Amino acid sequence: MVSEIINETAISPRWINIEITESIVVKNAEEAIAKFNELHFVGLTVAVDDFGIGYSSLSYLKDFPIDQLKMDRAFVRNLPHETDDANIALHIIKMAQDLKLSVIAEGVENEEQLDFLRSLGCNEVQGFIVSKPVPPEEVVLFFNERLM
Repeated sequence: MVSEIINETAISPRWINIEITESIVVKNAEEAIAKFNELHFVGLTVAVDDFGIGYSSLSYLKDFPIDQLKMDRAFVRNLPHETDDANIALHIIKMAQDLKLSVIAEGVENEEQLDFLRSLGCNEVQGFIVSKPVPPEEVVLFFNERLM
C-alpha cells in the first residue's frame, strides 16, 4: 500500500518516516522485521517511537532494520536538572550513535533542554520549542513562513 501511494503521489520516499511504537515492535518480531525490510526497500526510514518506556528489549535494536529512536518525553521533561533523566538521555543517545541510529528527543519545550540535548549529540528534537501542533490545513503555510 505504501509503495502504491508513493507511486501515485510521486513523493520521494526519503521524506516519509514510519513510526512504530516499541510495544508493537516486540509483539510480533518476525512480521515486524519483514515489514521493516519492505519499507527500507522502498526507501522509507523507520523510527521506534516512545523508546525507553515500553518493553525496552534491546535485542531488536540490532535485529530490526530501524533508522531512528524517538526518546520519550518522560526522559526530556526534567532535563537537564534531573540527574537520572540526564543519565538515561545520555545513554540512549550514546547507544544509538554506537548502533548508527539517529535520535529524536520528544517534548523539548525550552532552550535549556535543547542546549543540553545538543551537547549530548541528539540529532533532532520535537516539541513546543519548534512549534505548537498545527492543524493540517495550516501545515503548508507553517513551512512557507519558516523557509522564506
